[in-house]
Amino acid sequence: MFLSVQVLICIGTVYWAIAETLGIAGAAALVLATIFALPLAYVLFIAVRMAYEAETDPATNSNKFQERVQRFPSGIA
Repeated sequence: MFLSVQVLICIGTVYWAIAETLGIAGAAALVLATIFALPLAYVLFIAVRMAYEAETDPATNSNKFQERVQRFPSGIA
């Protein structure tokens, strides 16, 4: 999720720089924000999907929970 925050900050900064440089306000600023929101939503979707796939991949979660349970049979992990 760190990458998602970085993307949000970068795209927001570019939006702010363009809007302030061109003196855009009101409805034009909303149109520009919408234009920037579309790629932002796509990148955030990709980052969330990658994080989900990494967390649910059996190869990366090689019985870590089972190892903890075996070390602490009383259930304290």
